[in-house]
Amino acid sequence: MKIQCLGSRLLPAMVTITTWEMDRWHASVSVGAVTFGYAADDAAPNTAYHLPRVWPGRGLAIPAAALESFHAALAEVRKQQVCQNSDVCGDDGTELWSVPWPDPDEEFVFITGPCEHGDLTVGYRPAHAFVIALPHLRGLLVRVTGYLCTTLAGAGTGRGSAQGNAPARPERSSVPGSSGNFLSSAPARARGGERACDGGSSVFDIQ
Repeated sequence: MKIQCLGSRLLPAMVTITTWEMDRWHASVSVGAVTFGYAADDAAPNTAYHLPRVWPGRGLAIPAAALESFHAALAEVRKQQVCQNSDVCGDDGTELWSVPWPDPDEEFVFITGPCEHGDLTVGYRPAHAFVIALPHLRGLLVRVTGYLCTTLAGAGTGRGSAQGNAPARPERSSVPGSSGNFLSSAPARARGGERACDGGSSVFDIQ
């Protein structure tokens, strides 16, 4: 694990976290929020297509191949001292986040919820980084944990991921300058909880 502390009398202290489990992700924790950054493979064709996608204030989409490492990043932030106070990082907050759902054609997992980017463009757009308020963090961790547990359980029984509970896929529109299609409108937020891992135990610990 690499933790770098930055700050001065003029700027609030910031902790930047990178670990082996986080892979291409890094997390910068400051007062009240965390910025998640993602380094796509520059050698891959159409690098922007493989970045996370953000619709400010509406939700985000994580590359399916990077979801477990994103879960690791969420968990590492939760371990930080600033998140030991439930008033700062929230007790639950799952109602703010939808149950994640996959788009197998795009190979992304979508989650609606309070994610920010600093760009007011409508629709999901590629982003190297996005911001989540610390009080909303644990709810997102719970949702991602539930999705991964369900997906692993489905893979073990040959049923695949939990697409049966996924909302209907929205219409698509092309993003200028990209060969990929991006979702231009979010479906209604899914309600309900995710299935827990068998026996209530999981390799994904929630702090």
